[in-house]
Amino acid sequence: MLTSLFMSAVLFAPAAPVPAPPAATNTPAAEAAIAAAPKILEIKPNADGKITVPVLRVQNQKAPPAPPGGVRPHFVIAKRVVENVELADVKDLKITTVSGKNVSTEEAVKALAKGGVVVVSADGNKVSPQYLKIFNNDVLVLAAQEIAQALNTPAPPAPPGLNPTLAPNASK
Repeated sequence: MLTSLFMSAVLFAPAAPVPAPPAATNTPAAEAAIAAAPKILEIKPNADGKITVPVLRVQNQKAPPAPPGGVRPHFVIAKRVVENVELADVKDLKITTVSGKNVSTEEAVKALAKGGVVVVSADGNKVSPQYLKIFNNDVLVLAAQEIAQALNTPAPPAPPGLNPTLAPNASK
């Protein structure tokens, strides 16, 4: 009897109230929590001494020819290609330093003439200052949709029958 009275008191007792979700704040820490983390990219001059970065471009290809006696298809094949282009050829590129100073493309090319590390926006927008606290003030920050999309594009799969993780048998 006492056991059943105790169990009914425990089972039917009111539970602790559920706390309300916190209100959204516009603090820098809250903005950094929802902003995409930037990528770090090492840039070196190529064999010609030019500074290049990877970008994602869409290349339109011609539609296939019409079959004999048929009608040519009315579509264009769009192929997404990651290619390296010169820094000056990147569309809508915004270059700043970590401290926020705007930098021209020519100044950035001079600064990277011997190579260097840059911070690249992961979404093509301005990088949150919360992420930039660990870098020196003279590190360059690049923000462009083309670069962000190229760095977020997964590598194509390996061809069937090829396992790139295994080295060829060197004992033969």
